[in-house]
Amino acid sequence: MSLSGISQFKLPLLEKAFAVSPSAILITNIDDAILAVNPAFCHLTGYQQSEVVGKSSQLLRSDKHEPAFFSAIKRQLTESGCWSGEVWNRVKDANVIPMTETIYTFCEHGNQISHFITTLVDKSEAHDAQVLINYLASRDSLTGLANRLSAQSYFHAVTCEQEQTLQKIAVICLGLDRFKDVNDALGRGAGDQLLISVAGYLTQMVADNGIVSRSSGDEFLVILRNISDCMQLLALMQQMVAGINAVQMVEHNNVSVTTSIGAALSPDDAVNFDTLLKYADIALHTSKNAGGNQYCVFSPELETKVQQRLQMESCLRTAVQQEEFALVYQPKLCLQTGKITGLEALVRWHSPVLGLVSPADFIPLAERSGLILLVDEWVVTNVGRQIRQWLDNGLTVPAVSVNLSTLQFHRGDLQSLILNVLSENNIAASYLDLEITEGVLMETMHSAVAILQGLRDIGVSVSLDDFGTGYSSLSYLKNLPINTLKIDKSFIDDIYQTTGEAVIVQAIISLGQSMGLKLVAEGVEYQRQVDYLKKNGCDEMQGYFFSKPLPATELEKMLADYTLAAEC
Repeated sequence: MSLSGISQFKLPLLEKAFAVSPSAILITNIDDAILAVNPAFCHLTGYQQSEVVGKSSQLLRSDKHEPAFFSAIKRQLTESGCWSGEVWNRVKDANVIPMTETIYTFCEHGNQISHFITTLVDKSEAHDAQVLINYLASRDSLTGLANRLSAQSYFHAVTCEQEQTLQKIAVICLGLDRFKDVNDALGRGAGDQLLISVAGYLTQMVADNGIVSRSSGDEFLVILRNISDCMQLLALMQQMVAGINAVQMVEHNNVSVTTSIGAALSPDDAVNFDTLLKYADIALHTSKNAGGNQYCVFSPELETKVQQRLQMESCLRTAVQQEEFALVYQPKLCLQTGKITGLEALVRWHSPVLGLVSPADFIPLAERSGLILLVDEWVVTNVGRQIRQWLDNGLTVPAVSVNLSTLQFHRGDLQSLILNVLSENNIAASYLDLEITEGVLMETMHSAVAILQGLRDIGVSVSLDDFGTGYSSLSYLKNLPINTLKIDKSFIDDIYQTTGEAVIVQAIISLGQSMGLKLVAEGVEYQRQVDYLKKNGCDEMQGYFFSKPLPATELEKMLADYTLAAEC
């Protein structure tokens, strides 16, 4: 290969090195005309020597660089005599590939630049690998959705675009309800398919108006631009809930899944991404805590409630340690004789910080935080002690009912707890009645039956609380080792105003009688309710008609003065 035009390179040794170099070499003059190329250049670019010698080196230029890029190269060559960096060059087949390009100046007649010597190294494989690494670093491996960092970058980009408009940007957190049930029932593979299906739906819905990312587990993050107002956002969230609620086909199974959604708007609620994400998450958990299958937009009131809930949880942990709870007892009466047949123990909490806290507020919080286990143990333990004290005081004591949470019922050592309480206080098992709800049983029916049978073997009775509000299967109900059905207050309240409620109460009473179960009506407040229940064969009642829940000291006088019934 001739190096004519540069007399200095006519030495055979230099010609040989030029020819065998593994790096592509290109020599141009001051006018950018190509004077010589080596075989490695031809291999890299696809051009033959005859096709390029005499041509401008600009035949390699792609449209990936601005003119300023090449001006900067020329300036550095003039100043330092060398430049090196990555350049996208166009080869003969029109493909554009990345190359590491190093350019040296060659001077003749003093310091006058006369030629340029350029080496080219193909970086395609390394670049492709880096592109893949960058892609994987910005994507969720299961769904292919963007990850949180990519979503955050998108948010910043669209924020800059919409700063001059009146449009808003929505940050939306979405979580599937009871996703764990799908994994448990059908396996993790089915759960993954469900996530992929939801990701596809959200991507299709959002289209070019936003980005969808998977945050973690069963939670997704959606950023939508061009939102005009809160009403439009609410309509879109409603559409998301309805779309995801549609039955999904997963491994040949129809899976019905619901979702909870929370959202925040920029700039209405905040302009900082992390703050908006926090607000959307607050709204999401508000939807979940309300039972799921709902959507909610952030408001300052929600944040206040979250702060109050966090404070309450902190105080609740202290309450468990300091035993700030107290017990009250509500009597149950035989409808036929008016005699006391039992008591229901109810827990109360008077916080030094929060004051008197309603059970409707702290019991759900205790259940979500797991503290309900300690609360339940405190209640059962102190009910046993109170029964012992009443007996020592010479009182005739009826069976005392204690409510059990889902966690307590399924934790595995409930039987040991009851046996310890009975043993430590030297009381008979017949003094205890354990109340559970339908929901507790229906979660794991087969194991629930075994637990109930173990309790019955001890000798304690079991009541099914809030009956009629859940989703019991009658085929399962007939096999449950229980003693009592408690008719929920919601049916008793409207027993005279609503024909439907009366029919339900009659049906529950008939069902209980056919199964040999005792029937207890909750929340009885009026004489007409008493008359109706007595007429229709209900066994017992409890409620404000006879007595509100009372502290043990007040109840002692009632137990002493009021005749007890051994059985109704």
